[in-house]
Amino acid sequence: MLAPATVTLATEGKIIHDAEYYIIEAQNGERWAAGDKQIDKKLADLRKKNGGKLLCFSPS
Repeated sequence: MLAPATVTLATEGKIIHDAEYYIIEAQNGERWAAGDKQIDKKLADLRKKNGGKLLCFSPS
C-alpha cells in the first residue's frame, strides 16, 4: 500500500506548494517562524565563532 505523496514544483525559481502545505503552514507558521529565528541566531553565532564559516575542520 502506498501513501499519498506531497508534490512540490519549482517554476522559474519559485516553489509552488500544494494545498496540504498551505494548511499545515497556517497551523504551524508562527511556530516555524520562531524556530527559524532560533536557528538563524545559532548559525550567526557559529559563523562569528569560526571566522565567517559555518564549520571549522581541523586536520586530524
